[in-house]
Amino acid sequence: MATQEWDVFHSSPNVSERELRDTPIETGLKILYLEYSLARGQRMAILGDSKVGKTALAAQVDINQKNTDVTVIYVLIAKRQHDVAELVNNLEKNDALRKAVVVVSNSFESLILTYLVPYVGAAHGEYFWHQCNMDTLVIYDDLTAHAQAYREISRIAGFSP
Repeated sequence: MATQEWDVFHSSPNVSERELRDTPIETGLKILYLEYSLARGQRMAILGDSKVGKTALAAQVDINQKNTDVTVIYVLIAKRQHDVAELVNNLEKNDALRKAVVVVSNSFESLILTYLVPYVGAAHGEYFWHQCNMDTLVIYDDLTAHAQAYREISRIAGFSP
């Protein structure tokens, strides 16, 4: 049972108010270290075509956080139950679920839930960061589904041309 409340929607701090990020995040993937400088607190997108391994890459980064002080929030947007179960089983098998929160909207839920789930995941990360002083990593899989839900809601509400 929840004992505290935390708003889902918060304003981001201005760019000038943000701190320089220099603490590296451990991904366990040497190719990433060679190509990109990944630091805690930065935003990064994994972009690519369908079925190229974006989800597997994100899961590997999640698994490599199990021995760090980073809590991972994995946001699954409009995913099939099979895909959700597969990811959770993979995280359990690699003992990474004990330091992770999985926020899910499955593919059969409403457009509103599909639209809101990324914000709920971000709110979890903000709560852990602000209230518990914990470093968090939020992984969104698949923001394309979120964008489609947003467009559909906008059409229904009459906000798109």
